[in-house]
Amino acid sequence: MPESLEPRPERSVDRQFAPQARILVVDDNRANRLALAAMLEELDRPLIEANSGLEALAKAESDDFSVILLDVRMPGLDGFETARRIRLLPRHQRTPIIFLTAQETDREQVEAGYALGAVDFLQKPLLAFVLREKVRRLAEIDEEKRSTRDEAEQLRMLVQGARDHAIFMLDPQGLVATWNPGAQRLKGYSADEIIGQHFSRFYQDADIQRGWPARELEIARAEGRLEDEGWRLRKDGSRFWANVVITPLYDDAGTFRGFSKITRDLTARKMAEENERRLLAEQTARRVAEEDARVLQEQKERLRVTLASIGDAVISTDAGCRVEFLNPVAEKLLGWTNAEAVGQPLVNVFRIIDEWTREPAENPAQRALADGTIVSLANYTILVAKDGAERRIDDSAAPIRDADGGVIGCVLVFRDVDEQRQTERYRNTRLAITQFLNQSPSIDVACAGTLERICDDLNWEAGFFWAPNGDPGLLRCRYSWRHTDGDIHEFENASRGAAFEPGESLPGSVWQSGQPAWIHEISDDPGFVRRAAAINAGLRSSFACPIRSRDRTIAVIEFFSRRSRPKDANLLEVIGTIAGTLGQFIERIEAENQLRESQARLQAVLDHAPAMIYLVDADDRFLLINRRWRDVLGLTNEQVAGRKLDEFFPPEIVEQFSANNRKVLATEQPAEFEESVIQDGRLRTYISIKAPFRYGAAQSLAVCGISTDITERKQAEESLRQADRLKDEFLATLAHELRNPLAPIRNSLQLLKIADLDLETGVWAREVIERQVDHLVRLVDDLLDVSRVTRGKIGLRPQPIELGDVIASAVETVQPLIALQHHRLAVEIASGSLKVNADPTRMTQVFGNLLTNAAKYTDESGEISVDVREVVGQAVVTVRDNGIGIAPDVLPHVFDLFVQAQNPSTKAQGGLGVGLTLVKNLVELHGGSVAARSAGLGQGSEFVVMLPLMSATDIAAVSLVDAQPVPRRTASRLRILVVDDNLDAATTLATLLQRQGHDVGVAHDGLAALDIVASDPPDLVFLDIGMPAMDGHEVAARIRSTPGLEKVVLVALTGWGQEGDRRRTRDAGFDHHFVKPPEPRAVETLIDELAARRGG
Repeated sequence: MPESLEPRPERSVDRQFAPQARILVVDDNRANRLALAAMLEELDRPLIEANSGLEALAKAESDDFSVILLDVRMPGLDGFETARRIRLLPRHQRTPIIFLTAQETDREQVEAGYALGAVDFLQKPLLAFVLREKVRRLAEIDEEKRSTRDEAEQLRMLVQGARDHAIFMLDPQGLVATWNPGAQRLKGYSADEIIGQHFSRFYQDADIQRGWPARELEIARAEGRLEDEGWRLRKDGSRFWANVVITPLYDDAGTFRGFSKITRDLTARKMAEENERRLLAEQTARRVAEEDARVLQEQKERLRVTLASIGDAVISTDAGCRVEFLNPVAEKLLGWTNAEAVGQPLVNVFRIIDEWTREPAENPAQRALADGTIVSLANYTILVAKDGAERRIDDSAAPIRDADGGVIGCVLVFRDVDEQRQTERYRNTRLAITQFLNQSPSIDVACAGTLERICDDLNWEAGFFWAPNGDPGLLRCRYSWRHTDGDIHEFENASRGAAFEPGESLPGSVWQSGQPAWIHEISDDPGFVRRAAAINAGLRSSFACPIRSRDRTIAVIEFFSRRSRPKDANLLEVIGTIAGTLGQFIERIEAENQLRESQARLQAVLDHAPAMIYLVDADDRFLLINRRWRDVLGLTNEQVAGRKLDEFFPPEIVEQFSANNRKVLATEQPAEFEESVIQDGRLRTYISIKAPFRYGAAQSLAVCGISTDITERKQAEESLRQADRLKDEFLATLAHELRNPLAPIRNSLQLLKIADLDLETGVWAREVIERQVDHLVRLVDDLLDVSRVTRGKIGLRPQPIELGDVIASAVETVQPLIALQHHRLAVEIASGSLKVNADPTRMTQVFGNLLTNAAKYTDESGEISVDVREVVGQAVVTVRDNGIGIAPDVLPHVFDLFVQAQNPSTKAQGGLGVGLTLVKNLVELHGGSVAARSAGLGQGSEFVVMLPLMSATDIAAVSLVDAQPVPRRTASRLRILVVDDNLDAATTLATLLQRQGHDVGVAHDGLAALDIVASDPPDLVFLDIGMPAMDGHEVAARIRSTPGLEKVVLVALTGWGQEGDRRRTRDAGFDHHFVKPPEPRAVETLIDELAARRGG
């Protein structure tokens, strides 16, 4: 039997004989004492009351108590002082004390109570069940301790007082470990002489040579007990006939620790038996010699009657070991009649085998005849009856001597101990499997291991575990086990592939009935489906038992034997108990698996939630977190559970969390909070919904929180507010910038209305109007450029250009503004060629904007510098000024749209705040970068533009196409129609076109335009989009759908210039899209191209 499966001794306390626990209840309130007595009444243990600390001390000095229930607040001596004085009494230094109080207790009081040895601190009102179970367990522990001490003392007195029994212990190797006075008297060794010596020194050499001492220990450990008799040696060499009982010892953990051995001296009995046998033999021999045949026959008959009347089986043989007589008990056990057996060799009638090896065992009668001594069988011998039935026996054989002492025969006495041995084996198997199931990690291990242990321990060849698998209406073999020394693998395969409905074959019938079933002979059972395979495997008997859980059969276990085994009710009872234990194990493991799966599903749901979900107890300790929280903390659930908030967050964050948690716990109502958490070194904002949550058997109160990160939303809201503010500022600035040129335009127009206005003033007024209109166009162009650049819709015409030329062009453009402000401008350009592949117009715009900003945001007579140099294949242009500078909070946003420095002195300079946005986007479109630097307000500014320089290879690769002169054709006279609901806009454009020599018609709505086009189709139509009644899109669509008008060129005039606007005009049939006001040169170019085509 493997060590891990050997039986563990069970210990229980018999309260009928154990010292009964006494309970001391101390409380100055009689009602409280009565309530406690009622709560503890069913414990059936003496309850001693004391109404004060002094009375409790008096009772404690005179009596022992198992538990003391002590009220904390009492007049005179309070509970703590009473406990302290009780602890000074030697008999109560370790007595369990439970403090009881109806008041709130602080931490110091609790610590003081536990410092006095309290085992618990309970607050009134008490839960009767909790108090009763605590007191019951403490009382039982005390009773068990007292009982253990008494038993140990009794055992010590018993062992030391046993003068006629040698009682001692052996360690697992057979070395003597203890020695009692009886052993010293019987064997002659003192404890000092024998402890540590091997116990084989008590045996004769012949026993040692045949390995009997070691075999005794093997059998004792395998069987749980060995009893034997034989000659043993004393210290002085003398022999004595010993009765020996050896028992294996296990500790509470089931670990094998050694053996106990009890030896009695039965030499006197042995000699008496020998003398009795000798005397009987002598008398018999004398009577045989003296009496005639009749008297001899009478003696034999008398002996037969005597032997027939005793309860043991008896066989007598002659000197040749042939059977002379069987008594009725022997006939029953052997299956032979006396008439059949007489004259047969004893080995034919009395067949015995070794239980473990299954080999023939030594016949004790032969040895008794040969040695002339009494011989006992080993207690592992099996008797095989005539019909093959087997049973375990105990026996002994003694020689029969004649008057001269000669051996004339043998008498063999034996008894059936099969039931006794089987009972022990069944019990050991049940205990071993119970212990095995307690240690099994899974259902697979438990089921397979149970089959193996039943087959191994109880001598069954194969075992099968049947359970529904997939189809709940069919039983299938889930597990199997068989001995490897048998050819039954084909039967195992047949069973593995079988499936049974309820009531079908042995497993199905047990599954349906819920009752065990036994088949004595498989070959005689036509309902056994696997009968042919079982017969081929040599299997004869089988039985099956149900495995039940909660009043239903969940599985069936089935076993097979090669021997014909009649129904064994005891075995079925044992296997039924094992099956019940296995069913409970399966139910428990499945429940645990379901719980784990449920917890895993819950954790998976929590982990996939986008919010942070957590559970925190009343002390701010984490109980559970989801994946989002683990990401924040960088720890697992196990690493976080039980740890407090202040272990992860700074005090201000912890106080915020704790305050909100306390509000929820105080009101026990859900609430919503805005909270902050430090994550990746950044403060993030969360909306937390917190609710009370009760958990555990005690229904403790905790806080369940769900926190959603709203940091980006808050930032977006702030960005929207900022954008809204910038929009308002931009609109105000735009209104201001548009009004500025309108005033001089209006004033100039008023001057031109004066009848006698001199020529010089008239020219000046026209120039003012032209300048201010150009300014308005530039404002609109800047806005359109920003729109196109930010959407990636602007077209670049890159070509190799000298960066110095671009800087010079930009300086020339801004020079009037610099001169007006009396600034000093210094330009330093590195020697050599600095060529970049760029659009010269856009690059001039970039540096012009930077210089314009420097001039605008620098007070009069300021310093502005431009530095151009090459750094590692990059052209670096630095524009510096000593102007108003940039505030640190504005610096990161200077390139944002509509951002302007907030300085009253710069308002007069004008601008929409789009210049730097254009600079950044245009530079990046050219593969470069731009950065702004400033030490702060009043410290000036610096803008650094970096552009990739062209290499010599790049320059050489550029195809230089010679510009071919394009001869200018003289414009042909065209028929043109201008359509606009704005009378001034239509008239001014028509007048301009007429002055250029074209025939021009005017219409102010869509219907009029369609009539003119239909009656006199023009070459070109300038068509306003936003007209009432019929807009330009519809007019264009109708013109395009009219036969004969396909070649009319349609030009859209609109204030809308986005890509979507241009796409809609193309879809409507327009050929060109001009944004108001159209550039005169663009109009002139379009007319020239159209005239050239018509002329060509």
